[in-house]
Amino acid sequence: MTSMMLTSQVFDVPIGMEFSPKALHGLSHREIGDYSEAASYLAEVAEPMLDRIRGITDEELLMSGKDRFVMKAGEHGLLYAPIDENGWPIDKRVARHVETAKTIIQVNNMVRPEQTIIFDGIPSYEDMLTGIGAYYNNPSTAPQNLVYYD
Repeated sequence: MTSMMLTSQVFDVPIGMEFSPKALHGLSHREIGDYSEAASYLAEVAEPMLDRIRGITDEELLMSGKDRFVMKAGEHGLLYAPIDENGWPIDKRVARHVETAKTIIQVNNMVRPEQTIIFDGIPSYEDMLTGIGAYYNNPSTAPQNLVYYD
């Protein structure tokens, strides 16, 4: 239901849904779901940094999600998700994950009202697409023992 709702109402690129094979062990979402009563989900998004066909992995690629090699592979239909000259910027990748988590919770609340999870203050998908930086704490105002620079 989550996939259907997001694909029909929110996302410009459809979200897929599939079950991990029973024999695919070693992944946390598979093991948790098989050996506990917990609901376990794995959400993925197009990630040009992890594609096998890419150029230099750097901060620019992380932020913009644009890579000429990945775009060329996309022109030839060699990718699982469409990636064009717009790339998959970090704002869009984070927005899709947050919106997916919100929708999973909303669906769970409908299906299992006795296990309702209440949340608020989460920005909308559209707001996150315009920039996620404003939703993070400024490191200069955080306790310095909690801030790490690499």
